[in-house]
Amino acid sequence: MYLLTFAIIYAGALVVLTRARVLKFYLVYSLFFTSTILSHFGFMGVLTGLNPTPNNPWVFGISFFTPFLAYAIDKFEALIIRNPLRGFVLFANPAYLFSGPFPRNLNGDGLRVIIKKFAHRFRVIHYDVIFSLFLLLIIVPQLDKLLFLKQSQRILDIIGFAAVFEMYVYFNFLGFSLLAWSILKLMGCGAIKNFNQPFSASSVVDYWKRWHRSFSNILKTLFFDKIKSSYGLYAATVVTFAASAIWHGVSANFLLWGFFQSSCWILAYFLHKRGLHYLNLLLLALSIMIGRTISSEIDFGFLMTKLLVLVSPTQWQMDSLIFKMNFTYRQMFELLIGLLLILYEITIVRLKPGLSSYAYVKNPYISSIGLAYLVFFYSGFGVDPVYGNR
Repeated sequence: MYLLTFAIIYAGALVVLTRARVLKFYLVYSLFFTSTILSHFGFMGVLTGLNPTPNNPWVFGISFFTPFLAYAIDKFEALIIRNPLRGFVLFANPAYLFSGPFPRNLNGDGLRVIIKKFAHRFRVIHYDVIFSLFLLLIIVPQLDKLLFLKQSQRILDIIGFAAVFEMYVYFNFLGFSLLAWSILKLMGCGAIKNFNQPFSASSVVDYWKRWHRSFSNILKTLFFDKIKSSYGLYAATVVTFAASAIWHGVSANFLLWGFFQSSCWILAYFLHKRGLHYLNLLLLALSIMIGRTISSEIDFGFLMTKLLVLVSPTQWQMDSLIFKMNFTYRQMFELLIGLLLILYEITIVRLKPGLSSYAYVKNPYISSIGLAYLVFFYSGFGVDPVYGNR
């Protein structure tokens, strides 16, 4: 069904480009904000990461392919007009409907070349496939069981939920993105990896360079670079985070999230200029924890209550719902692996600058152990993509 929706949008975009190119600017930004408009009128949900069930099959995947189409029109207009069929086949690829690891360019191999090079390409990407499946089938389901902490107003639960939910969104998104990247790679499309170990970042600025890199590139191209050249760095930052916020959905919590994250970005830039490295790391931790709390809660009144608890020591209740849970040894082991992966990111790049993403994890020995663990302990695919409703 999404193919029909996309075909209609794509055909309309081609008509504008070929018959009324003066409207290109309005076309590009209308496409980018398509999911914002649909969210505002209730055709799709707000993208918090906690409501993955599609609201409407006709708009499934639209949050990814319309921004990509906007970006492609802005960058590759002539190529789209010259070969619209190739553009349609590439844009409509279902590989990135869940996670959007958009191709670097609009080129791809034909079927004969794909078959010929399949074995070589699979040898290149199979470690990523095993790693992504391990995240999705082992780690993420255990984190999913802790998301009930969202309903608690106890200080330890608020902090615990923020940490767990950040890991849940990251490993879920990373897993589906790696799968999609692997499929695109097998097809000869030069896609970038969506994540570059964001928890190894040295600041908020660095974190957003490493998180959802394909979408960040679209935001940079359509908003940041254009506004910065005319109005300066700070205006560009505020507008870019505002655009990102309302792309997630028109809601009070995301408007607050956009303001909060842009403020953290600007402050991090200020601290970096003055060489205040440790303050930047503290700000990064706060921006991740508070930012994830804000983005997860659509009920603005409840969100304000939780934020008030965070800054009011007199309201802190030191008991936690986690203390009442009965974890099995397997659950604790798999949660520990997830935590070790985060610690790996935090430490390994600082010890080995320039090391590629999870280079020590994706090797024949660890991958074999991970694959064996998957075979013996896989208990079903019970977790949806965090962005699956869009």
